[in-house]
Amino acid sequence: MIRFNPSLVAGFFVSCYDHVMIDLAWTAVVISWAIMATTYSITKIKVHRCGGGIYEMEKYPLSKKEKWLLRLLILAYIILAFFISYHFEIPGFDDYEGITRPYFVKLGMIIFTIAQVNYIRARIAISSNCSWQKCFVGDRKKLIKSSLYRKVRHPQFGAYILAILATGLMLLKGGILLFLVLIIPLMILRMKVEEEILNAVFPKEYPKYIKETRILL
Repeated sequence: MIRFNPSLVAGFFVSCYDHVMIDLAWTAVVISWAIMATTYSITKIKVHRCGGGIYEMEKYPLSKKEKWLLRLLILAYIILAFFISYHFEIPGFDDYEGITRPYFVKLGMIIFTIAQVNYIRARIAISSNCSWQKCFVGDRKKLIKSSLYRKVRHPQFGAYILAILATGLMLLKGGILLFLVLIIPLMILRMKVEEEILNAVFPKEYPKYIKETRILL
């Protein structure tokens, strides 16, 4: 006679639910990063069609050779950070299984949604003075202070931080969280370089703008 075992049945459904959440997490991560990459690509093309872009502004403080050297160093640092964090694990986090996993997925999706919305708004604001007809809609020399830039100087980097954090939480990967920690100094360097450029282009307006805004979030 076959006996009904409630605990066995419950365990089966919990296991199925947990695997569904794992698949959902990976799918959400891939789609979310794809949306951010697509947004970046479209707005980047739009800006460069009319000769825009912060690194093409006049009074650039770095020479062309120094600019490419900086880019190579940034790439090398990203690769190094990736290899350092690739096999890193947090005991009790990476190997965490069970019914509470969905809470990490849901929390990560909420954070990722905030990151995406902020990133898209920031990219739209950056490309707002450019046209697809290879001309400027407004004055190129006008400092962008619309949308998120009214209160935050580097909302894109803030969105990156939130997106990487959300990815680590959704996939329960301690290496991703370590990668975030390692990549923050690089982001700070990039922000400093960009602020030097903007200070050179807007010597009167930008110092005042710094005092009125936050750096990231």
